[in-house]
Amino acid sequence: EYERGLELLRRGVPTLEPLAWGRDGLHGWLVTRTLPDAVNLLDHLATRPCLRRLGPALGTFLARCHEAGVRHGDLHPGNLLLCEGAGGPELFLIDLALASAG
Repeated sequence: EYERGLELLRRGVPTLEPLAWGRDGLHGWLVTRTLPDAVNLLDHLATRPCLRRLGPALGTFLARCHEAGVRHGDLHPGNLLLCEGAGGPELFLIDLALASAG
């Protein structure tokens, strides 16, 4: 996920910036830069199900992924973070294990 995260950022796909990774026995871990005030899109939709404001952000996000040649094998609201930016909502891809850049 560390290398995938770096590649996605290089291609202009919004994701968390990977800072370090490691392995402890059978388990691996990834350290990313914090995204202040980010919420999981699934949690956001559970409390504020209105999609009207999110439509343009989702379209922009998916277009960026498509233009960058990035696909995600399990894209759903739980694999996206939502931030309220100055220009409106912004989406960031997480759970990069199933992301591929072709």
